[in-house]
Formats: sequence, C-alpha cells, structure tokens
Amino acid sequence: MAKQQEQLGWRDVSFIGEARDDSITLGSHLGPDESRSVMRVWFDPDDNYRTRRVSLSMPGRMTASELRRFPWDRWLYAAETFYRDPQLRAWHAANDAGKGAALKTPEAPPNASAAPRRPGRRGHPDSHYRQIAERYRQLVASGIGNPTATIAAERFANHNTVAGWLRVARQRGYLPPARRGRPG
Repeated sequence: MAKQQEQLGWRDVSFIGEARDDSITLGSHLGPDESRSVMRVWFDPDDNYRTRRVSLSMPGRMTASELRRFPWDRWLYAAETFYRDPQLRAWHAANDAGKGAALKTPEAPPNASAAPRRPGRRGHPDSHYRQIAERYRQLVASGIGNPTATIAAERFANHNTVAGWLRVARQRGYLPPARRGRPG
C-alpha cells in the first residue's frame, strides 16, 4: 500500500495546464496532508523551446535531500512534451496572430498518392499515430519507466513494432524528438 501511495503521491504528475506567458504548470496527486507539489516551467519559444526558468513548491519542508529525490527529469519531460505538442503550438500561433483562441489541428503531411506506390503493407491511418502519441504522453506524465513496453503489452504488439509507431509519430510531429536516456 505504501508503494502504491508513493507511486500516486506528490512525486507524480496529476495535471498539466498552460498559461499565455509561455509557461506550463504541473501538479501532483494530493499528498497525505491534502497538499500537492506544483511546478511551473517557462520556455523560450525563440530558442528552440529551451527551459528558461523553473519554480517548484512541495508539501512539507523543502530540503536538499527532498530536492535530490524529486523526479526532475520526468516532470520537465512531461512539461516539454505538452508544450511542444503541435496542437498547442497551433493554438499559440493563432493567439499571437490575433486570430482568436480556436484550437487548430496540425496540417497533415503532404499526400504522396501522386507518386508511384511501391508494393507492400499499406500502413496505419494518421489517427493511429495520434492515439499512440497521446497514450505515450499519458504514460510519461504518470511516471511509467518504459512506456513503449507498456503500449506493446496493451496492444499485444512487439516492442519493436511500437517503437516504429513512435518513430513515425515523431516524424509526423505528434511527439517531440527523442532524447537519449529518456523514456521511449
């Protein structure tokens, strides 16, 4: 029970939201005293969306030991993934241009149907790669160590097959570029 509470505690992302000042706010599940950890991450859209500033508040006393144990990589990766989401970028672009707050879907990649088709498998529709990318983001945000293996088990697919799906989703812009040593 304690391990399950630790997994769904103040170290795991429970919600993600965004603000107009190029920042993302993440919050944890409620802790034992009904408080939660909250992190706010500011990005620089002019410098390849690099992190500019981070603010963290945690329940209880914030010590060096607690800060070392905090899962910085998981929380920052969740914030970056959310901020780099193509739909969110389209929404930001629409707001910056004064077109209103309508959420746009990203443009589909150019259709290659005019080119001669090679024989072989047809592949999956675009919606399949969006679903895989969405599930991957959910698993990363919830702190799953190997989301690729989890998706493979859920879909009864080979690990390499799911890795290929994620590669295509990244190529189509549904996920940010992969980073060495991170989930996926």
